[in-house]
Amino acid sequence: MQLTARHYDIDSSDPTVLMHETDCQELGVREGDRVRVSGPKGTTAIVSMSDTLLEIGVVMVPVALLEACGIRDGDSVDVIASPAPDSVRSIRRKMDGLKLSEEEIAGIVDDVMEGRLSKIEISAWLTALHINSMDLEETAAYIRAMSVTGGSIRFDRRQVLDFHSFGGVPGNKITPIVVSIVASAGHLIPKLSSRAISSACGSADFVETFCRIDLDDDEVRRITEEVGGVFSWTGATDLSPAGDVFIRTQRPLGIDPRPQMLASILGKKVAAGATDLLMDIPMGKETKVGTLEEARSYARDLMELGEILGMRIECAVTYADHPLGEAVGPILEARECMQVLEGVPGHEEVAEKACICAGILLEMTGTMNGHDAAKRILESGDARRKFLEIVAAQGGRPDISSGDMVPGRFSADVVSPRSGFVRGMSNKAVVAVAKAAGAPSDKGAGIILHRKRGNRVSEGDVLMTVYADNADKLAHAVAKASERSPFDIDGMVLGRISPSGEDILRRQSSSTRKNGVLPDRPWKSGDGDTPWIPLVAARDEAIRDVRHETGGAVHLSVPEAVSVVPCLDLVELLGMAVVREHIPDLRLLEAEPLSGSCIEDIIRPQVVGSYEDICLGQPGLSGDIGQMAVRIILH
Repeated sequence: MQLTARHYDIDSSDPTVLMHETDCQELGVREGDRVRVSGPKGTTAIVSMSDTLLEIGVVMVPVALLEACGIRDGDSVDVIASPAPDSVRSIRRKMDGLKLSEEEIAGIVDDVMEGRLSKIEISAWLTALHINSMDLEETAAYIRAMSVTGGSIRFDRRQVLDFHSFGGVPGNKITPIVVSIVASAGHLIPKLSSRAISSACGSADFVETFCRIDLDDDEVRRITEEVGGVFSWTGATDLSPAGDVFIRTQRPLGIDPRPQMLASILGKKVAAGATDLLMDIPMGKETKVGTLEEARSYARDLMELGEILGMRIECAVTYADHPLGEAVGPILEARECMQVLEGVPGHEEVAEKACICAGILLEMTGTMNGHDAAKRILESGDARRKFLEIVAAQGGRPDISSGDMVPGRFSADVVSPRSGFVRGMSNKAVVAVAKAAGAPSDKGAGIILHRKRGNRVSEGDVLMTVYADNADKLAHAVAKASERSPFDIDGMVLGRISPSGEDILRRQSSSTRKNGVLPDRPWKSGDGDTPWIPLVAARDEAIRDVRHETGGAVHLSVPEAVSVVPCLDLVELLGMAVVREHIPDLRLLEAEPLSGSCIEDIIRPQVVGSYEDICLGQPGLSGDIGQMAVRIILH
């Protein structure tokens, strides 16, 4: 059918043309069907119908389709019905829970990139993956199909390292530190990062405060070969663009199908030429990975996919129940990142996680005791010199320092409403406050955290400082902090479970104590005047809200109902050293960290597992990973 093309200024997520209802009936198409529009070139579009907005014999075409067909407004075009592509049937098969072949998967990806599938059909595909998932063979085929939808980077060296985090942890600013350590050791590590999607700051968001991040494929390759690494933005490259299309479609659905997430990550890594990859899997109650079992599952899948794809993949499961470091927000995170590289004290948490991750990468190259090697590179200043070299190669100042990173000129302190202990922190609330202040679009906006989980606070103590680039956003952020406080602060809570199983919980302030000893102690006493502290919990659940401070030693009385106690939580709650020899009927796994006198040294480490045997408290893991967390098990 010959129709006259007319331009109409409507932006649609799908390639859509508007046709008169009479022309549609003659052509045999309905709303939502496909037609092929051809001029000098041709393209496929989705049909919308109207009998009032245009005349018979006219097809309304958006600018993008006019250009795709090589036509201008008023030209005559040939419009014919176009059947649905075979990939629609493949999507239906996956909706039915069937396994797809490599050809079927490649067909879906190809049709998405060529615009032959509507957003509804792509949404159906993502929903099918969310419900029915994929096995590893399908996922590997999906990764391969996505990796060839754009350009690729290849390096002359045999080994190219890379690092990626699942995300979900506010303040996770270690990427430039890891890259600088690894590149300083003489290895290639072209790190491409993303911007924030739902968080307050992505790696690319804070890196762009001190250098260019819009490096194309050729620049990534050239700079990496010149100085050993880059920290750039993946959106500026042409690597595996299919992943970005799927992410844009799934975001309104509020889903993140597992095979889609793995394919989006690894598709870009394959295209970028990585041969060895370390995956950081943050684990916490408000992250993508909430349990150790789930983290193990992801790690196994990633390593098996690596074997299928010919890429060595190792994983580190990292502690993520509170933000990493003190800073959240672009300039503030850039400043803390530089302070770690400069050796400024007070940022050991960030430095430790960076050295552990860099150390695992170094061990993947054959370096013995990678953690210590990474720490030496950081403490010697070599990492900072390499950082400045990379910054200069990416168009930044070669002498930039943390002092140049100045946050927003408007700030306000958020104080504690009561005395007690920081029992927990909400990562989501931290992000909400930082975003209310304007992060990540306002580079000076963000938060400095002055207290963390396990810290004791008094009423009126400053918990965090909020920064913003204007007064209105600052006021909004402070109101958000009041509405959704990131800090869970509670007084000292003591409890008891009686032998009959009756749950008796009593909250008593410190005023009810005399010399740190409760006047009423129905449980077994320790030696002398030192009280026993009851660990209160339902069977197989972690203790909660058990705190008691004494001037002397601390003894622990364990009711029969308690079977598993996470020692890291115990130490944070008690806020003091634990006398192990007075704990009857308990077995400590890798409990050496408890012998330290500084509680901060026990709490600070971040990694709680490794790719070899991701299990809390297991000895013999890479670097110092075996000391990252402890379990106390009653038997």
